[in-house]
Amino acid sequence: MQHMNSQTNIISNNAGMGKTFMLKSIANKFNAHEWVFYINLSEHISKLSAGNEAAFIKYLFDYHMNYNDKIVHEFCKTIFAFCIVEGNMVCLLDGYDEVYSENILLFLKNIKENNFRTWITTRPTYARELELQMNTLSVEITHFSQNDHVTFLWKYFETFSCIYNYNQEQIQYVIDSINRCSSNLDKTFIAIPLQTRMFAEIFGDDISQIAKKEELTRIDLYNTFVNIKLKEYKSYEAMSLKKTLSKLALKIFFKEDQLDMLLDFEELVEEAKAFQESYKKDSIVIGLNEKGDAVFGHRTFAEFLAAQWLAKQIVNNRGQYNREWVPLIEKLYYIEMLPVRSFFDRILSQDMPLHLAVLNNDLENVKNVEIKHNLDKLGRSALHLAVSYGRYYDLYVSSGIKGLKNVGLHTVITGDDSNCQLTVPRMERIEYEVSEQIVEYLMSEGLPNSTDKLFNYDAFDYAMKSCSLKFVNCLYSKFEKTSLYFESEYNLKVLVYVVAHENLYRILSERKSYNFDVTQFPQQNENKIRDMFKGHNLNLLKIKYNDFYLTEIAAALGGKEIVFELLQTGILRVDMGYATHKACNNGHADVVDLLYIMGADVEKEDEYGFNPIEQSGRRGRADITYQYLKDSTFMSNLRNNDLTSMTPLHYACQGGHLECVKKLKEIGVNIKIKDAFGYTPLLYTSLYGHSNIIKSLLSGIPKEELESDKNIQLAINVAASNGYSDCVKNLLECGLNVNNLDDDGNTPLILASQKGFVQVIQALANSSTCDINLAKTNETLESISMYTCLNNHYSLQTKLVVLGKKQKSSWYYNRFAFCRT
Repeated sequence: MQHMNSQTNIISNNAGMGKTFMLKSIANKFNAHEWVFYINLSEHISKLSAGNEAAFIKYLFDYHMNYNDKIVHEFCKTIFAFCIVEGNMVCLLDGYDEVYSENILLFLKNIKENNFRTWITTRPTYARELELQMNTLSVEITHFSQNDHVTFLWKYFETFSCIYNYNQEQIQYVIDSINRCSSNLDKTFIAIPLQTRMFAEIFGDDISQIAKKEELTRIDLYNTFVNIKLKEYKSYEAMSLKKTLSKLALKIFFKEDQLDMLLDFEELVEEAKAFQESYKKDSIVIGLNEKGDAVFGHRTFAEFLAAQWLAKQIVNNRGQYNREWVPLIEKLYYIEMLPVRSFFDRILSQDMPLHLAVLNNDLENVKNVEIKHNLDKLGRSALHLAVSYGRYYDLYVSSGIKGLKNVGLHTVITGDDSNCQLTVPRMERIEYEVSEQIVEYLMSEGLPNSTDKLFNYDAFDYAMKSCSLKFVNCLYSKFEKTSLYFESEYNLKVLVYVVAHENLYRILSERKSYNFDVTQFPQQNENKIRDMFKGHNLNLLKIKYNDFYLTEIAAALGGKEIVFELLQTGILRVDMGYATHKACNNGHADVVDLLYIMGADVEKEDEYGFNPIEQSGRRGRADITYQYLKDSTFMSNLRNNDLTSMTPLHYACQGGHLECVKKLKEIGVNIKIKDAFGYTPLLYTSLYGHSNIIKSLLSGIPKEELESDKNIQLAINVAASNGYSDCVKNLLECGLNVNNLDDDGNTPLILASQKGFVQVIQALANSSTCDINLAKTNETLESISMYTCLNNHYSLQTKLVVLGKKQKSSWYYNRFAFCRT
C-alpha cells in the first residue's frame, strides 16, 4: 500500500497468483473518508456501453447499496455523491483481462479524469496495454517460494483446524505428502497460491487417502478439485452439472455463432436454470449473470472445463475425429487461448511422460525420460508440442475469440520516405514457453519431422502456429522445408519483419538513414549489411510464405528498405515472384522505381496474364504507368510505322468535340482506325460517355457492316460497363446488338448488373430483343473458383472444390485452404 499510492494502480500476474484476494484484502485499508467499492468486471461489464459511464456508476451504487430502507439508501447516496465531488472514490476493478474492450478502456480513462483512484487487476497479456493507456507502471505479484508454500499450508490447516481437526504431526504429514505428489510437476506450479490451496483442499479432504496418492499431474489436480467441489451439490447430479459447466465455460471463450452447430442453446438455458436453483457460493462457480452465463470463482476453472470438453469432443474412444469441432481447436492457437490449450494438450498427453515433461518445460526430466516417437490422440509427437509453445509474435486479429482483442505493442521504424512506416512487434516471454534446448535435444535424439493425424501439420507448421521463427530456424538445422504458411488471421503487414526475425530489424534499427541510389551504394555499408546476415539461417529469408517471396510481400506493403536489402545482398533475385506487379497494384511508386533500377522485367506476365503496366493501369496509377511505358516495347511499337497511335479523330471523340468530329468525317478520316491500345474512335466515345457524338460517327455505315464489325458492336458493352445510359440508348437506336458478347463472354446487361447501373439496365431491358436470361458464355469453373476465393466466398468455393475441378493457381487455392473454417 505504501508503494502503490498513485491515482491508478495496476496489479499483474498470471492466473491463480492471488490478484483477487489481494484486491479484497486491501479494501479495508483505505482512509475512512474514502468510498471504496469492489467490482468483479465480468459480472457487470454488460451494463457498460460507450458514453454511459455516469449511468454505469449509478448502477454500481444501486447494486452495492440495495437497502429496503429508503432513508438509509438516500443517506448513502448523499455520501456517495459527496465522495465523487471531493475526489474520494476508490474503485477496485477485478479481472480486466477477462472483459477487455474499447468501452472499458474509455471508462477507466474517464473515471481517472474525474479523480477516481483505481486499482486494476489483469494478466500480463494486457498489462502493457494498460500501462500505456493509463500512463502508469504495473506491479507484479511474486510467486511463492518453497518456504511460502509450506507456510501457507501450515496457516491453512491451522485456520481450518475446526474442520479438519488435525494435530501438528498430521499437518506435517499432509504437507510432506503434498510435496511428494507435486515433485513431478514443473517448479513454478506450487509457486501459484491458488494451486497450493487446491492441494490443501484435496489432501485435507480425507487424510486416509493420502497414502494411495503417489504423484499428481496438473490435470489430476484440477479434475480431483472440481469433483470434490461438485460433491457439495445434493439436488443436482454431479456428472450432469460438470457437463453443464463445461458448456458454459465454452461460451466464455467462443462466440455463439461458432458454437451454434455444436451446442443446443435452448437445452443449455434449461440446464443453467436447473443449476442456478441449486448452486452454492464459494465453489468453482459463483453463480450466473443476467445473461445466463456462468461466473466462475476463478478463470482457470473455466479454462480447464472448456479444455476438458474439447478434448472429449474432438476424438472418441475409437480414435475417430469429430471434424465439426476442428475450427474451435484451431482457435486454441491464439496467444490469448494459451491457458486453455495448455490444459487441452495435457489432457491428451496423460500417461505420456515425455509429452508432459515437454509441456512442463523441464529439460532435466526430458533427458531422463526414454525418447520414443509416441503420439498423443491427435497424432502429435513431443516435438510437435514443443515447437508450438514458442515466443509469440503479436500477429493476431482475434475477432473469433469472444471478448478478446489484439492489444500488442509495436515499435515503429520510419524510413526515408515518411509515408513508409514499418512495424515490428515486440516479443514477450510467457509462462507457457518451451525452451529451445528441449527442441534441439528432441531432434538430436532422432524424433522425425512427421505429420499429425488431425491437421496433417508437420513440426514447421506447428512452429508457425505461434509464429516461432526461433523454432523454425532450429528445425532447419536438421529438416528441409520449401514453404511456410501463416493462417489468414495473421496480420501480413508485419509478416516480413517476423520472417526476417532479428536480421532486418537490426539492420533498420542500427541504420538511421539510407541512400537508395544503387549506383552510389557505399562499399562499407554493403559489407556491414552482409556481415549482419552472417550466422543466421538464410532459408528463413529465401523461402516462400503463403506462396509469396518476401520481396513480393514487402513490395505490396511499400517496404522499400526490405526489398532493397533482400535484393542487394543476393538473398533473393529480382526475377523471383512478382514483386513489381505487387508494387504496381498497390501504387508504391518508390518501390517500382527501385525494382526497375535493380533490373525488373516490366513486361513479365503474372499467373493471370497481366504485366506490371497493365496492373498499374487497372489501378489508375498514371505515374507508375508512365514510368514503365518509357522503356517498354509498347513505346517502341508506337514509334513503329506499321502501327498507328491516336489520330485527331481519337482525340476529338475522347474530348467530346462534336463539331471537330463532323469536320474530320467530311475530309474523309477513317472512323475505324485503331490506336496502339486497339481502341477505335467509337470506343473512346463510349468510354468517356459522349452520347452526342455516337450518331454522327455511325451515320452512313450500312446495317450489314454494323452487325458484322466486332469493334463497332463492342461499343455498347463499353458504354454499359461504364454506366452511360444515354450512350446505350443512342447505340441501340443506331442498330447495335443489345445482346453483344465481349471477349470475356459478357453481355451489356451482365456488365451493367455487375456494377449496379440501374439506368443502363433499364435502357437495355426496354429493348424488345434483350435477352435478360442470357448467361455468360465462356465462364469456366476455373475462373469462377478464382473469383469466389478472391472475394472471400468460401462456402461457394468449398462446393466448387467438391465438384473436383483441378486447381491451376496455387496462390488462390492455398489462400482458400488456409482460410477454411
